[in-house]
Amino acid sequence: MVKVLNLTMLDPPICQFGIIGVTTDYEAPAIRAELQKLINDGPAIRPDGTEIYEVSGTRNGAAGSYKIALRILGQDGNLHCAMETTNFLARYNPVFVFLVGIAGGMNPARANIGDVIASSGISHQEFYRIDTGYNVGRRNRDLKVTPTVQTEFGTFRGTFSFDTPTSTNASNAKPGPKLIHGRYYNVGAILECEQTRDKLLENDRDLVAVEMESGGFMKAVEYHQKFDRRPKHFVEAMVIKGISDFACHSLHEDPFLKVQAKKQAALNAAFVMRSFVEFLASRPRIVPGLPSPYQALGGLRPDRRM
Repeated sequence: MVKVLNLTMLDPPICQFGIIGVTTDYEAPAIRAELQKLINDGPAIRPDGTEIYEVSGTRNGAAGSYKIALRILGQDGNLHCAMETTNFLARYNPVFVFLVGIAGGMNPARANIGDVIASSGISHQEFYRIDTGYNVGRRNRDLKVTPTVQTEFGTFRGTFSFDTPTSTNASNAKPGPKLIHGRYYNVGAILECEQTRDKLLENDRDLVAVEMESGGFMKAVEYHQKFDRRPKHFVEAMVIKGISDFACHSLHEDPFLKVQAKKQAALNAAFVMRSFVEFLASRPRIVPGLPSPYQALGGLRPDRRM
């Protein structure tokens, strides 16, 4: 006879928000700096390396105290992101989870360096066959987006603005970064070819950014919804990344400028993420406050509550 272990007794505290960052070089410092603005002390560090930020309910009209779990992957790519996100969702069961970082721009006419793209959709390219002559079979699949976060982002976007433009020199003022709701192209490789980028854009004019993790991220969310049998709410997911280049070699050949562009893109994305989290936390219908979290989302068993 197989004895089923009650894993709910082993679960760590549930967090209303989950943040997935990719690299330790750019995303991690930017995300931590923004989350630190929400708390007075440092975060609690779990044994698995996840950082827990507990935000007071008195901040910015929040419906109640809430927790944010941050996981930094330390490695790029769909596979690693899918594995880590699957484990993260099983442990922390957030209401909202965001993949935050940097991406390449697909359409310079729509998004510039430093602009932030929030995912309205993801076109995921899969390689599924290699046949005679090393011909590679590939196909694109549109990954599902979760509905509530899309609706809430539309409302949030109408009230959001970046604090300052990218240049404060009045004689050489530049427009500040933009927040764009657009489609990502996800592929398991770095895209550094202007001709390939433009060809992909011809096939899908709605593409705004390209990156390497959103496919694994959204598949992990889909897996969690379908196959995790424990009582849970519906997890809402979104990708929020800043544009650091145009997926080609023609921009920022200077290594210093490349690094600066990546840092600024990560900072802008983290700022949007933190602002959106605060917006959602102020809406009790979306993220109920303590002591009974998720009640508006169908509720959980008492032993699953914080």
